[in-house]
Amino acid sequence: MAPDSPDWRESPVRGRLYSLGVTDDRGNYGFRSESVEDPQELRKIADFRRRIRQIPLLLESWQKLSDSERLADSQLALDDEFTAWRHLSSGVNYSLNFASDNLRMLHQIHREDAADPLPFVASYPLARSALEAGALAHWVLAPDDPRERVARHLRNAARELFEETSLRNYAFELADEAPDLIGISRSKLSEQRRQLTAWRKKHSGQIAECASRIGITSPVGGRRVGFADIVGDATEAAGLARWHGVLVWMQISGLTHPSLMRAVSTLAMTEERDNSDGTVNVLMTSTTDTVSSAVIAAVIQFRQALTVLRTRKQTSGDRADYRR
Repeated sequence: MAPDSPDWRESPVRGRLYSLGVTDDRGNYGFRSESVEDPQELRKIADFRRRIRQIPLLLESWQKLSDSERLADSQLALDDEFTAWRHLSSGVNYSLNFASDNLRMLHQIHREDAADPLPFVASYPLARSALEAGALAHWVLAPDDPRERVARHLRNAARELFEETSLRNYAFELADEAPDLIGISRSKLSEQRRQLTAWRKKHSGQIAECASRIGITSPVGGRRVGFADIVGDATEAAGLARWHGVLVWMQISGLTHPSLMRAVSTLAMTEERDNSDGTVNVLMTSTTDTVSSAVIAAVIQFRQALTVLRTRKQTSGDRADYRR
């Protein structure tokens, strides 16, 4: 697929003008379809589609695992006991449901009998979301040390608390600028601010209480964990090079956003016409290697998370290990 758009000026270093596709009579919501004829690229597409056949099987495994009962004294049960205000398993389950929904859509648009052409960039937001969610679940569950599992869960809770508080504070700033526009009084805004302060204090206190149960400092206010850390650690836990997971995550993050520079450096471009004035028209298309790497990384994290979750549900734990 190639999008129609105005000409974009490249940096002076290259001094070229790129037109990302051209409008044609066929139309297709601003895109045009291009058939893939290169034998090597066709083999890559076939290999990629074979790989994503495992997604429905993984989703079925997740359904069975989520429905299965855990041992009463399992590691996961004890993890929940020590994070009683917000069970560790609740965060893991949400992450895996989040990942599975994105993987389901990736399979749907890339399966062999899909009616529509391969997407231009729509795969990247889905792959990034699936990768982050699967990696988060895997990252929390991976350590054999239960104190580290709880600590990671609390670090993620602190990150979420910061982001949610930032969103609500920004909303209050906007409301302060134009209270009449949104139909709210100053007194009501003040009341809601007090409620936000109390809400944050409650969650912060609960995180601190959980941290004290295992003898660590509350992560609230400390260095916030980010998804580069999470994906990197989870990649290592999967037995792969840390840099590979981080690199894939960074690459598809740029492709998830409308970054022309990332697109020019990553996607495939075919010169269609030299305008003899220092500019060319090019056809920009997605690349199978990039899509495949992103989806495979997401699948690996999801599969690893399921494997370790099964272990945590079926293996007995020891409360003493949480208080060392």
